[in-house]
Amino acid sequence: MHDRLDEALLTADEAAAILRVRTGTIYRWVGQGRIPCVRLGRRMTRFRRSDLDLFIQSHTALGGGEYAMGNSGSIMASRAVDGPEKDALDATS
Repeated sequence: MHDRLDEALLTADEAAAILRVRTGTIYRWVGQGRIPCVRLGRRMTRFRRSDLDLFIQSHTALGGGEYAMGNSGSIMASRAVDGPEKDALDATS
C-alpha cells in the first residue's frame, strides 16, 4: 500500500508522452473511465506510472493482431493500430 502512496505522480503531458498520444486523448480517456487518475482538486489531475503500465499491458496486441482482454473483458480491437489511424479511432471512441 505504501508503494502506491510513495509513487511519483505524473502530469497529463507526461502520461501522454509515455503512451504516445495527445494530452487531449488522455483527458478523454479519463472522462470515459478508460484510464485511472488521481484528482488533486478540480483542475489538477495526475497519473501513477504503475497505472499507465497496467493500461499498456491490458492493451498490448497479441500474436495475430488481436488485443489482450481489456478491463471490461471484451477484446479491444481486432488488429494493432498505430499513428494517425490510432488517433482517428480514439476520436470516435
